[in-house]
Amino acid sequence: MYLILTSIIISYITWTYLKNKKKSTERILGIYSVEGQWFYLKYFTMLLMLKIRKFSSKRNKSGMGYGVGCTNDLEKIQPLSSDKKVITIEFREIFVSAFDAVFYHGVSKSGYYFVGGIERRHNNKVNGLVYLLVS
Repeated sequence: MYLILTSIIISYITWTYLKNKKKSTERILGIYSVEGQWFYLKYFTMLLMLKIRKFSSKRNKSGMGYGVGCTNDLEKIQPLSSDKKVITIEFREIFVSAFDAVFYHGVSKSGYYFVGGIERRHNNKVNGLVYLLVS
């Protein structure tokens, strides 16, 4: 009951503040737009989600899951699954095996585009690609 009452009070205060706030037209650092109509609602929603996630990760004793535990374990080479999956494309069955891939891309103001990637497959096979576009 207290949670609902607190939520209603915070919502009313936020709504009143946003209704009476003057809109500024100048940009932050000459680039970024100022806060919009829903800025504070989005901000507090994301803050609440992060706090809940932090609290739940402290309660999770297994140390597993995205964003939980040591990130060094995520940076190690992961074992590939030995299961082969069958997909059907245009009435043909194709066997697909697991792979581990990393891709990078970058763009410069002067018109250079770079894309690079590498994927690791079973039996020590590695596929790589590099694209460079100069415009």
